[in-house]
Amino acid sequence: MGRAEMNKDLAPNIKCPMPYLAVIHPWNKARIKTDDLQFYSFTKIQQLVAIKDFMYEENVPIKKGEVIEYLHYDSEGDFTVRIKGKEYDSGQFLFDYVRDDDGESQEDDWVQVTCLNGKRAYLYLGDLIDEDKDTGLVEGVLSFTPDSYDVVHDLTEKEKSDLERAAAS
Repeated sequence: MGRAEMNKDLAPNIKCPMPYLAVIHPWNKARIKTDDLQFYSFTKIQQLVAIKDFMYEENVPIKKGEVIEYLHYDSEGDFTVRIKGKEYDSGQFLFDYVRDDDGESQEDDWVQVTCLNGKRAYLYLGDLIDEDKDTGLVEGVLSFTPDSYDVVHDLTEKEKSDLERAAAS
């Protein structure tokens, strides 16, 4: 089920069957093209406050009390920050120099899909989580790790079976 709008307060109200073994992922270029997928992320910008003077990268001096904006998580501990209006890729080292008054980051991820019935719907990725299940995901959804960076394809039957076996163990 999907939604007509990107609004978590709306109940999913659009029947949205998906293609069997389709992998909905920003790196699956073939699926993005065939299904006109659009990916969206909404994050709450966090204020990170410098607890001491330090040099960010080679040429960005930061003074105690200065605010660094945590924009969004990227992957594998890396994230994007904004310092004095300019965006930088950052890593966990930054937390040695700042305090986080805003708490844990918040991110809502959505994808707009074309359903098999021709309808367009927004899927909120948070709806795919079911913490009562061993896999942590709703029925019919599997999690996987791509074989290589930036390369993703729809699953084969063998890959599906391997994922199901791994999830069951």
